[in-house]
Amino acid sequence: SQGPGQYLVVYTVNGGTPKAFGPNDPGCTQSVFTFVNVIATPTNLVCNDLVYVSLDADCTVDILPDDVLEGTYGCYDDYIVEIDKTFPIGNGPWTPATVNTGDIGKTYQVRVTHLVSGNKCWGNVTIEDKLEPVLSCENFTIPCNTPNLTPSYLKNTLNIAVAIPAFTDCQSVTLTYTDTETDRDCASGFSKTINRKWIAVDASGNSSTCLQLINLRRPGVD
Repeated sequence: SQGPGQYLVVYTVNGGTPKAFGPNDPGCTQSVFTFVNVIATPTNLVCNDLVYVSLDADCTVDILPDDVLEGTYGCYDDYIVEIDKTFPIGNGPWTPATVNTGDIGKTYQVRVTHLVSGNKCWGNVTIEDKLEPVLSCENFTIPCNTPNLTPSYLKNTLNIAVAIPAFTDCQSVTLTYTDTETDRDCASGFSKTINRKWIAVDASGNSSTCLQLINLRRPGVD
Protein backbone atom coordinates (compact mmCIF):
# COMPACT_ATOMS: atom_id res chain seq x y z
CA SER A 1 0.00 0.00 0.00
CA GLN A 2 1.29 3.43 -0.97
CA GLY A 3 -0.76 5.33 1.59
CA PRO A 4 -2.76 8.53 1.04
CA GLY A 5 -1.88 10.80 -1.86
CA GLN A 6 -2.39 11.35 -5.58
CA TYR A 7 -1.19 8.65 -7.98
CA LEU A 8 -0.88 8.42 -11.74
CA VAL A 9 -2.18 5.12 -13.08
CA VAL A 10 -1.11 4.24 -16.63
CA TYR A 11 -2.48 1.30 -18.64
CA THR A 12 -0.63 0.41 -21.84
CA VAL A 13 -1.83 -1.95 -24.58
CA ASN A 14 0.95 -3.24 -26.84
CA GLY A 15 -0.40 -4.66 -30.08
CA GLY A 16 3.08 -5.48 -31.40
CA THR A 17 5.10 -4.38 -34.42
CA PRO A 18 3.06 -3.38 -37.48
CA LYS A 19 2.65 -6.21 -40.01
CA ALA A 20 4.44 -8.67 -37.73
CA PHE A 21 1.59 -11.14 -38.25
CA GLY A 22 0.75 -10.29 -41.81
CA PRO A 23 -0.07 -7.35 -44.09
CA ASN A 24 -3.33 -6.63 -42.27
CA ASP A 25 -1.73 -6.41 -38.81
CA PRO A 26 -1.69 -2.71 -37.94
CA GLY A 27 0.30 -3.12 -34.74
CA CYS A 28 -0.26 -0.60 -32.00
CA THR A 29 1.00 0.69 -28.70
CA GLN A 30 -1.57 2.78 -26.88
CA SER A 31 -1.62 4.14 -23.33
CA VAL A 32 -4.38 5.64 -21.24
CA PHE A 33 -3.97 7.20 -17.83
CA THR A 34 -5.89 8.65 -14.92
CA PHE A 35 -5.12 10.22 -11.58
CA VAL A 36 -6.32 8.45 -8.45
CA ASN A 37 -6.63 10.25 -5.13
CA VAL A 38 -6.22 7.99 -2.11
CA ILE A 39 -7.58 9.56 1.06
CA ALA A 40 -7.20 8.51 4.67
CA THR A 41 -10.45 7.45 6.30
CA PRO A 42 -11.34 9.08 9.62
CA THR A 43 -10.06 7.30 12.72
CA ASN A 44 -12.43 9.07 15.12
CA LEU A 45 -15.74 7.22 15.03
CA VAL A 46 -19.15 8.33 16.28
CA CYS A 47 -22.01 5.81 16.33
CA ASN A 48 -25.70 6.66 16.48
CA ASP A 49 -27.18 5.85 19.89
CA LEU A 50 -30.10 3.97 18.32
CA VAL A 51 -31.01 3.13 14.73
CA TYR A 52 -33.99 1.21 13.37
CA VAL A 53 -33.20 -1.44 10.78
CA SER A 54 -35.95 -2.88 8.58
CA LEU A 55 -35.73 -6.31 6.99
CA ASP A 56 -35.61 -6.62 3.21
CA ALA A 57 -38.10 -8.63 1.16
CA ASP A 58 -35.91 -11.74 1.62
CA CYS A 59 -36.40 -11.35 5.41
CA THR A 60 -32.76 -10.61 6.14
CA VAL A 61 -30.45 -7.60 6.07
CA ASP A 62 -26.76 -6.87 6.60
CA ILE A 63 -26.17 -3.87 8.84
CA LEU A 64 -23.57 -1.66 7.16
CA PRO A 65 -21.20 0.96 8.58
CA ASP A 66 -23.18 3.73 6.90
CA ASP A 67 -26.28 2.56 8.82
CA VAL A 68 -24.61 3.04 12.19
CA LEU A 69 -22.01 5.81 11.87
CA GLU A 70 -22.80 9.50 12.25
CA GLY A 71 -21.18 11.84 9.72
CA THR A 72 -19.15 11.24 6.56
CA TYR A 73 -16.35 8.69 6.44
CA GLY A 74 -15.30 8.47 2.80
CA CYS A 75 -14.60 4.81 2.07
CA TYR A 76 -16.72 2.53 4.20
CA ASP A 77 -14.60 -0.46 3.16
CA ASP A 78 -12.26 0.51 6.02
CA TYR A 79 -14.98 -0.23 8.59
CA ILE A 80 -16.78 -3.34 9.76
CA VAL A 81 -19.94 -3.76 11.83
CA GLU A 82 -20.41 -6.49 14.43
CA ILE A 83 -23.43 -7.26 16.58
CA ASP A 84 -23.97 -8.71 20.05
CA LYS A 85 -27.25 -10.67 20.24
CA THR A 86 -26.48 -12.44 23.52
CA PHE A 87 -28.06 -10.90 26.60
CA PRO A 88 -26.87 -9.01 28.52
CA ILE A 89 -25.75 -7.20 25.38
CA GLY A 90 -22.54 -5.24 25.14
CA ASN A 91 -19.96 -7.80 26.22
CA GLY A 92 -20.02 -10.18 23.26
CA PRO A 93 -19.78 -12.51 21.57
CA TRP A 94 -19.50 -10.16 18.59
CA THR A 95 -20.65 -11.69 15.31
CA PRO A 96 -21.21 -10.44 11.72
CA ALA A 97 -24.08 -7.95 11.71
CA THR A 98 -26.71 -9.93 9.83
CA VAL A 99 -30.27 -10.03 11.15
CA ASN A 100 -33.35 -11.96 10.08
CA THR A 101 -36.92 -12.88 11.03
CA GLY A 102 -35.99 -14.16 14.48
CA ASP A 103 -34.61 -10.73 15.39
CA ILE A 104 -37.79 -8.71 14.72
CA GLY A 105 -38.74 -6.53 17.67
CA LYS A 106 -35.42 -6.98 19.45
CA THR A 107 -32.77 -4.40 20.32
CA TYR A 108 -29.08 -5.32 20.14
CA GLN A 109 -25.77 -3.57 20.57
CA VAL A 110 -23.52 -3.04 17.56
CA ARG A 111 -19.98 -1.84 17.25
CA VAL A 112 -18.10 -0.37 14.31
CA THR A 113 -14.34 -0.92 13.99
CA HIS A 114 -11.96 1.13 11.86
CA LEU A 115 -9.76 -1.58 10.37
CA VAL A 116 -6.72 0.66 9.92
CA SER A 117 -6.51 2.12 13.43
CA GLY A 118 -8.55 -0.38 15.41
CA ASN A 119 -10.69 2.42 16.87
CA LYS A 120 -14.28 1.52 17.72
CA CYS A 121 -17.63 3.04 18.60
CA TRP A 122 -20.81 1.45 19.93
CA GLY A 123 -24.53 1.94 19.38
CA ASN A 124 -27.83 0.07 19.44
CA VAL A 125 -30.14 -1.24 16.73
CA THR A 126 -33.80 -2.22 16.85
CA ILE A 127 -34.95 -4.67 14.19
CA GLU A 128 -38.27 -4.05 12.44
CA ASP A 129 -40.46 -5.49 9.71
CA LYS A 130 -42.04 -2.63 7.76
CA LEU A 131 -43.08 -4.60 4.66
CA GLU A 132 -46.72 -5.48 4.12
CA PRO A 133 -47.67 -9.07 3.27
CA VAL A 134 -47.70 -9.91 -0.43
CA LEU A 135 -51.22 -11.22 -1.01
CA SER A 136 -52.44 -12.83 -4.24
CA CYS A 137 -56.15 -13.45 -4.99
CA GLU A 138 -57.44 -15.62 -7.82
CA ASN A 139 -61.01 -15.65 -9.11
CA PHE A 140 -62.96 -18.87 -9.68
CA THR A 141 -66.41 -20.21 -10.54
CA ILE A 142 -68.61 -22.72 -8.67
CA PRO A 143 -72.16 -24.06 -9.14
CA CYS A 144 -74.85 -21.80 -7.72
CA ASN A 145 -76.14 -24.62 -5.49
CA THR A 146 -72.84 -25.00 -3.63
CA PRO A 147 -74.04 -25.53 -0.03
CA ASN A 148 -71.18 -23.82 1.78
CA LEU A 149 -69.22 -20.80 0.59
CA THR A 150 -66.68 -20.57 3.39
CA PRO A 151 -63.03 -20.61 2.28
CA SER A 152 -62.23 -23.72 4.32
CA TYR A 153 -65.08 -25.71 2.74
CA LEU A 154 -64.20 -24.56 -0.76
CA LYS A 155 -60.54 -25.46 -0.31
CA ASN A 156 -60.65 -28.57 1.86
CA THR A 157 -63.88 -30.20 0.65
CA LEU A 158 -64.15 -29.05 -2.95
CA ASN A 159 -60.36 -28.96 -3.42
CA ILE A 160 -60.35 -25.42 -4.80
CA ALA A 161 -56.77 -24.51 -3.87
CA VAL A 162 -57.16 -20.82 -4.75
CA ALA A 163 -60.14 -20.38 -2.42
CA ILE A 164 -57.67 -19.09 0.18
CA PRO A 165 -55.21 -16.54 -1.22
CA ALA A 166 -51.50 -17.24 -1.30
CA PHE A 167 -49.30 -14.88 0.67
CA THR A 168 -45.66 -14.31 1.56
CA ASP A 169 -44.34 -12.44 4.58
CA CYS A 170 -41.47 -12.53 7.04
CA GLN A 171 -43.84 -13.28 9.92
CA SER A 172 -47.05 -15.10 10.71
CA VAL A 173 -50.11 -13.66 8.95
CA THR A 174 -53.78 -13.52 9.94
CA LEU A 175 -56.28 -13.65 7.06
CA THR A 176 -59.82 -12.28 7.32
CA TYR A 177 -62.44 -11.52 4.67
CA THR A 178 -65.72 -9.72 4.06
CA ASP A 179 -68.27 -10.52 1.34
CA THR A 180 -70.58 -8.39 -0.76
CA GLU A 181 -72.87 -9.90 -3.39
CA THR A 182 -73.81 -8.68 -6.85
CA ASP A 183 -76.80 -10.20 -8.70
CA ARG A 184 -76.10 -11.09 -12.33
CA ASP A 185 -78.45 -11.21 -15.33
CA CYS A 186 -79.31 -14.37 -17.18
CA ALA A 187 -77.10 -13.52 -20.14
CA SER A 188 -74.03 -13.67 -17.95
CA GLY A 189 -74.53 -17.35 -17.15
CA PHE A 190 -74.15 -16.58 -13.43
CA SER A 191 -76.74 -16.09 -10.72
CA LYS A 192 -74.51 -13.82 -8.68
CA THR A 193 -70.94 -12.84 -8.00
CA ILE A 194 -69.46 -12.75 -4.51
CA ASN A 195 -66.90 -9.99 -4.05
CA ARG A 196 -64.66 -11.36 -1.33
CA LYS A 197 -62.23 -8.80 0.09
CA TRP A 198 -59.30 -10.41 1.84
CA ILE A 199 -57.18 -8.63 4.45
CA ALA A 200 -53.77 -9.95 5.54
CA VAL A 201 -52.20 -8.59 8.74
CA ASP A 202 -48.79 -9.74 9.96
CA ALA A 203 -47.43 -9.84 13.50
CA SER A 204 -46.04 -6.30 13.18
CA GLY A 205 -49.39 -4.88 12.08
CA ASN A 206 -48.48 -4.45 8.40
CA SER A 207 -51.50 -5.13 6.22
CA SER A 208 -52.52 -5.62 2.60
CA THR A 209 -55.73 -6.45 0.74
CA CYS A 210 -56.87 -8.13 -2.44
CA LEU A 211 -60.24 -8.76 -4.07
CA GLN A 212 -61.44 -12.20 -5.12
CA LEU A 213 -64.46 -12.72 -7.41
CA ILE A 214 -66.44 -15.93 -6.92
CA ASN A 215 -68.94 -16.47 -9.72
CA LEU A 216 -71.96 -18.70 -9.01
CA ARG A 217 -72.78 -20.51 -12.24
CA ARG A 218 -76.45 -21.00 -13.25
CA PRO A 219 -77.50 -24.57 -14.01
CA GLY A 220 -77.71 -25.47 -17.69
CA VAL A 221 -81.04 -26.04 -19.42
CA ASP A 222 -81.43 -29.34 -21.29
